[in-house]
Amino acid sequence: MLKRIFLLALCALCTVTANARLGETLDQCKARYGEPIQIYTADAYDLFDTYLFSKGAYRISIVFIDGVAIQIVYRKDLGSRLNDLEVKNLLNLQGPGWTQWKEDSWYNDTMYAIYMGHNDERWSLTIETYHGLDLIKAALAQEAQKSQEGL
Repeated sequence: MLKRIFLLALCALCTVTANARLGETLDQCKARYGEPIQIYTADAYDLFDTYLFSKGAYRISIVFIDGVAIQIVYRKDLGSRLNDLEVKNLLNLQGPGWTQWKEDSWYNDTMYAIYMGHNDERWSLTIETYHGLDLIKAALAQEAQKSQEGL
């Protein structure tokens, strides 16, 4: 019993260290995590700058638009899944009022989240603002229009 309590407390502590928040600037994220371990700059394939940070067992990818974090993706090492407590803690760090919509989807007044597995067996929790989604849709529409005009 004591061992289980210790493990739950350890999981909660780990998620507190991986606490990037939507709306933060790149400088705020660097202050929290240090320098990014990889940067994907906007180009023909990626419309937005994405910074990859590492903190403990987590890999945190953050998409910035207009200098603000609009999407955060939390992952653990290959084959590792976030447990229910970690998912709950990461959601609550973003703000209150989360409602579970489907088995692995949640939403509140300003953002939504999806927890899913990928072909490479990496599971990720993606949290995004509705405003960020609108910005992404607008940028994609603009790119599609440019492509059509180029034909």
